[in-house]
Amino acid sequence: RLYFLDRFKATLSCHDLKTGQAHFTEQRIEGLGNVYASPVGAAGRIYILDRTGIGAVIRNSEKFELLAQNKLDDTFDASPVIAGGALYLRGHKHLYCVSQTGAPKAASSASSGSRSARR
Repeated sequence: RLYFLDRFKATLSCHDLKTGQAHFTEQRIEGLGNVYASPVGAAGRIYILDRTGIGAVIRNSEKFELLAQNKLDDTFDASPVIAGGALYLRGHKHLYCVSQTGAPKAASSASSGSRSARR
């Protein structure tokens, strides 16, 4: 599946990667404002972060399903990065690492000014 946002709006569309057929289009993600970053996906989920630090987790599916929303106290323009089993979020103030318990230590100490969140 291919996911994309409508410009800087928090409206998500999902299309079949091979045929281009729309699974859903212009689905408004309530609670999200302007989004500069690209959505990223891993482990059956799509992660979207708006400029004010509100993150949405969407199920990687042909039907739209919002799984969770979270708020970080930072501003975000950069796209999230997935590496080594962790999700990295570069805010204006901090670098955040989100990983499961037991992730490699290097994943939770990416910079001296980083914060780590575990789920």
